[in-house]
Amino acid sequence: MGRQSNKLQELELLESVIDAIRDPAVVFDDAGEIVGVNAALRELVGVESALQIAASFYAPERFSSAAEDSAREAREAVVALDLRDASGNPRAFEWAIRPMPRFGGALAIGTESVHEPGSSGGSGAHALTLERELEMHKAALDEHAIVAVTDPAGRITYANRRFQQISGYSEAELLGADHRLVNSGFHPRSFFKKLWRTIQNGRTFRGEIRNRAKDGSFYWVDTTIVPFRDDAGKITQYVAIRADITEKKRMNERIVQSSKFAALGELAANIAHEVNNPIGIISGKARLLHARYVDDVPEKVIDEMAKIVQQCERLEGLTRRMLEYSRPNPSARERLDVHTPLRRALDFVSHRATTSRIEIVRELVDGRADILGNGNELEQVFLNLFLNAMDAMPDGGTLRVVTKLHRESIPSRVVVLVEDTGRGIDEAVIGRIFDPFFTTKTQGGTGLGLAISYGIIGSHGGTIEVESEPGAGTRFMIALPPWTVATSHASEEA
Repeated sequence: MGRQSNKLQELELLESVIDAIRDPAVVFDDAGEIVGVNAALRELVGVESALQIAASFYAPERFSSAAEDSAREAREAVVALDLRDASGNPRAFEWAIRPMPRFGGALAIGTESVHEPGSSGGSGAHALTLERELEMHKAALDEHAIVAVTDPAGRITYANRRFQQISGYSEAELLGADHRLVNSGFHPRSFFKKLWRTIQNGRTFRGEIRNRAKDGSFYWVDTTIVPFRDDAGKITQYVAIRADITEKKRMNERIVQSSKFAALGELAANIAHEVNNPIGIISGKARLLHARYVDDVPEKVIDEMAKIVQQCERLEGLTRRMLEYSRPNPSARERLDVHTPLRRALDFVSHRATTSRIEIVRELVDGRADILGNGNELEQVFLNLFLNAMDAMPDGGTLRVVTKLHRESIPSRVVVLVEDTGRGIDEAVIGRIFDPFFTTKTQGGTGLGLAISYGIIGSHGGTIEVESEPGAGTRFMIALPPWTVATSHASEEA
């Protein structure tokens, strides 16, 4: 049942290609019934409904029988069959019929005869060429576009190979499901309400959508959804054609982040010049007073001087981190098992997790997960994510750390997932969490931890993404190129 439905969906998609053929064309099922016609034939006979096309032929039963024989016996045939045009005049046509075993039917292409109506003759070469052309068009479509067809309720009835590849789901998993299967949670409900309102009203929807694949990775698609109606005007299906724009979106993010680096670099240099010197003087004077008069002034004054020194050190550290963030120095890279810095960071936070009633769940892939990286920098990234997760779970919870190897994906990658069951991040601010100086913490945060982490992962040729649901938790996903990919890119650049 599902396979037959899939074939019919493929035929419906091929109709858009058949419509481009100037000669009239008819698609038959394996019983000789007409299941599709092109625009040239509809215009010629002046009939819109495919069900009424047969009445335009003088001997439709002969046409049907020839098409059935062609499909059943897998042989070509030529039939001379007249039809009535839109004015009711007889027109002589030679129909080249070719079986299409892949679709379980036959394709007939009509060439108007120079003979009087009722004569016969011709060749099937035309049909053969056009059927090959249709196959080529579909192959090209499968290579370029992500194609899905759904019924009016949104259930998937057709998913092409590209859709299966990018989503990570098999055809069996996609058919019968709806697109909530790949919903990333990035878009608000109002976005999808508007989408459905558009296509249910018979209009075409166009927009960019972020989806989530089966392995948890995100991908962006430029989407066009077209509603199709039957002869009565009722919507029977929706055809969605999508283009993968993930790299384009990531490149745009890098450009935006680079502009922030440049602006922050200039700011950090000015601050270092204008602030560090007076801060150093203030800190030095406070230390001197503290050392010289420690026995001569009240304890309260000594405490206040210690606070001055402490805050000066904090400002010096802040300007230093700003400079490191905006003007990172190239670090040494080596072949590295990503589990090494990951385990070091987990060991560092294990005591705090125990005292804070936080359970750490480790789901690390067996064996090595080698990348080209700097262990100290990656440990800093993982540690920052773990500490942020624990801060989001003041009453306890679960910190889940997962590693995966995606060798079959394009491109292949090493994935690290960090999930918590904390309070989550509000939808209004989640798009800013990698911005420098932006923090969701009410106290103690500088807003540089995630910004620095973003820069480190980017310098490793990877990506870091986040999704969150307020009250339910947050999930960070880091994807890094494996050792083999990273070294091949390095040799190409060299």
